[in-house]
Amino acid sequence: MKSSKRRILSQTLRRHWIDLLRRLVAAGALLLILVVGYPLTGLWHRWVEVERPAAAESIKPREAPVKVKGVRTIPLDAPGYANVVAWAPDSRRLAVGGLLDKRMSVWDVRTGQRLPGPADQMGGTHGLAYSPDGFYLAVARGVIRSGPDEPMPTGADRYVVSVWDGRSSTWLQNLADETGEIQTFGVSSIAFAPNGKYLAVSYTGGLALYARNGSVWQRAGALAPSAARIAFSPESVRLVGSTGREILLYEVPSGRVVDRWPGLRTGTEFGFPSLAVRPDGKQVAVGEGVRLGFFKATTGELIQALEPAIPFTISGLSFSPNSRYLAMALRGSVYLLDANSRTTVAMLNEHRHSVDRVVVSPDGTSIAAVGGSAVTIWEMTGFEHLVR
Repeated sequence: MKSSKRRILSQTLRRHWIDLLRRLVAAGALLLILVVGYPLTGLWHRWVEVERPAAAESIKPREAPVKVKGVRTIPLDAPGYANVVAWAPDSRRLAVGGLLDKRMSVWDVRTGQRLPGPADQMGGTHGLAYSPDGFYLAVARGVIRSGPDEPMPTGADRYVVSVWDGRSSTWLQNLADETGEIQTFGVSSIAFAPNGKYLAVSYTGGLALYARNGSVWQRAGALAPSAARIAFSPESVRLVGSTGREILLYEVPSGRVVDRWPGLRTGTEFGFPSLAVRPDGKQVAVGEGVRLGFFKATTGELIQALEPAIPFTISGLSFSPNSRYLAMALRGSVYLLDANSRTTVAMLNEHRHSVDRVVVSPDGTSIAAVGGSAVTIWEMTGFEHLVR
């Protein structure tokens, strides 16, 4: 009997210690996941300066001079998946498109109502841009080439880069190249010059500059090497482009490449390049894969290079009009960086999809993020004062 009791007691104690050991192992595994796995969850882990650790944690969002006043979400009925966006100069209208949808839309960000927009065209939306005066909305579509037995579409049905009235959304013209110089009409990026005189289009087959002649846009200059992302300098005399491997500086309106800066990528990396020119003309921010670089706009000198939490890549960049902040899209969140110290001052994570593009409104009071079937608008303070 005593031997039986001892055996039962021994088994009970053994089970107790085994259960306790399992709990300790589970707790240790959970701790390991939190410590090691947290950077891979898609949440912002930290900024790491290439040369040394950056003090991103030293500025807390609540201490930053920028403040969120309100957040608004606009559910989209078109396109089905949005990843291209452009603010109108009035900072009230927002044009939205998607690479896989022939439909695009224009929205009133204050009311959330859909406004009249460009008609449906074949091919997804590759790029959107409003002219600085708001008179024009340029829409970049897919491929224009037809089969040998198919008639070439004309008018608004001939899709490539089309120009529409920015207020009534009436079709005005297509920027088709009749000489056949541009063989492929895929478009990676489009941009209007700040002075409103030029429109740059980076086709797969080359970069073209168009000049406004009265009410018509016409080719100006020779075809230049294409770039994945392009942006004009504030004075409209230079155009900056990122290829993913190097940064090109174009002369306007000739299109001549006047300088080439080394890019940030090393080895085989993924991710689409992003680019933004600071409104005061002092810096160019370039996202290449997992790296973010700040360059001197006049010389191309690399000021600082940062890395977000690997393996997630930067998908969009936009400076505030007062040149103090840079909005950056990284997976499901928008991060605000101080443009001078390059430290994180705020994180906006209310968008419930991946953030494929982020843009600061022209008046500096709002930020828009697109990705998925919604647009998220943040109303901000601290962005308002424009550069004079």
